[in-house]
Amino acid sequence: MHRKLLIAALLTTASPLNSQPVAPLPSGQPALTYPKAKTVDVVETQFGVPVADPYRWLENDVRNDPEVATWVAAENQVTDRVLQTLPLRNWFKERMTALYNYERFGLPQKQGRRYFYTRNTGLQNQSVLYYRDGLDGEPKQLIDPNGWSADGATALAEWTPSENGKLLAYAIQDGGTDWRTVKLMDVGAGKILKDELKWLKYGGNVSWAKNGSGFYYSRYPAPPAKATYQSSTLNQRVYFHKLGTAQAADRLVYSTPANPKLGHYAQVSDDGHWLVISTTLAGSENDVHVIDLKRPGSKPIAMFTGLKNEWNYVGNAGSRFFVQTDTDAPLKHVVAVDARKRIAPVTVIPEAKEALDGVSLIGGKLIASYLVDAKNEVRVYGLGGKRL
Repeated sequence: MHRKLLIAALLTTASPLNSQPVAPLPSGQPALTYPKAKTVDVVETQFGVPVADPYRWLENDVRNDPEVATWVAAENQVTDRVLQTLPLRNWFKERMTALYNYERFGLPQKQGRRYFYTRNTGLQNQSVLYYRDGLDGEPKQLIDPNGWSADGATALAEWTPSENGKLLAYAIQDGGTDWRTVKLMDVGAGKILKDELKWLKYGGNVSWAKNGSGFYYSRYPAPPAKATYQSSTLNQRVYFHKLGTAQAADRLVYSTPANPKLGHYAQVSDDGHWLVISTTLAGSENDVHVIDLKRPGSKPIAMFTGLKNEWNYVGNAGSRFFVQTDTDAPLKHVVAVDARKRIAPVTVIPEAKEALDGVSLIGGKLIASYLVDAKNEVRVYGLGGKRL
């Protein structure tokens, strides 16, 4: 949608140019000569079939491997030589710069008395993270990632304030990789703490314990030396990190060594009583297990298994869990199931004629969002399923 709007704006403002013929590329331009890439003798057997990978060396990090950096620079020279000949290139650059040059804010997140949000003055490569002490507090800059690297490739990814807003876990994404490094900050002092967590991938979200003693997160085993971006992502596990301790001391909470391809993501329930673990393989289908955090040493309770349907945790009232699912309902509905009583799920919000887009449990009510005629329509239900 954003891309279509941008194109429409460009075409609208470009009308005086529509009648002008587009100049062809300069004649006599020398043929493109690409830099030669060496080949290496790398052959791996995949499912019994030998597969050659002669350009494996190009997977090395361009920032750390001089040979790869030289090859990339030569490739860029070939590309830039062609791009510099394109007509209207500067005009498009100026127009797009003007369209992006406006102040914008991210949605605020309240934890404790503090409000956290992002702000971009217009042309900043990355938005800056701010916070306020209360709605009327002065904006205070917390993290500006724009100076983290000369090439702007080191980014602030996910960030999660603690329950009281005094601490912040934030993820660093380096060079566009899927890997994350998570660090902690004392918000009031603006001080980075010694805690550092590595080998998170595809996301750096954490879920704080309600007492602020630490948080739950998912990570992979450390890859072999010199294979950080090449090793397979297997055996993702859920850990608990206690504040002020080394990552090596983190407590293993959940894993599936018998099926290393499964991925696991954990979140603490709003009441702090349960840890909800969603397990996926490749698609949107998932399994759900829960752990009773009020009973130390409790084993995971299997809620939904088989990886055949979507089970999206909405919230809970005690041991009664509300889940959005497509089981026997292609347009999705909401069911309730008790973690302690082994009974079949009970439908709370039946499937409607419209697609159920999302559900939240807020203030003892189920807030359901439906897609109706290309727009969202909100409907409110009680926990018993009665529409309010």
